[in-house]
Amino acid sequence: MPLLTVADVLRLPVIVAGLPRVMAGEEQLTRAVRWVHVTELLDPASFLEGGELVLTTGMPQPNDPSRLRGYVDQLADIGAAGLVVELGRRYQQAPPDLVAACRARDLP
Repeated sequence: MPLLTVADVLRLPVIVAGLPRVMAGEEQLTRAVRWVHVTELLDPASFLEGGELVLTTGMPQPNDPSRLRGYVDQLADIGAAGLVVELGRRYQQAPPDLVAACRARDLP
């Protein structure tokens, strides 16, 4: 069975209903999604294997831009398919420092 890509996931009706916006890594939407993983940990790479679409509310994420970069670096280094941040509880919009870190690593 072929894996879905990040673009395929973004076209799922349940996802479309949430009005997602791609803020980084637009050229990487063809990455295969092996698994969807929900986590609020700041060191998720310790249990990821690569190919995960990581979902978070961002609740524990630090305000320090260097620590946000470190978080994104972990995801990119392990080969995560992408990062989805749910807006509403902590963030009303995608945090600029997090978006910048994802852009720097070409992580959707």
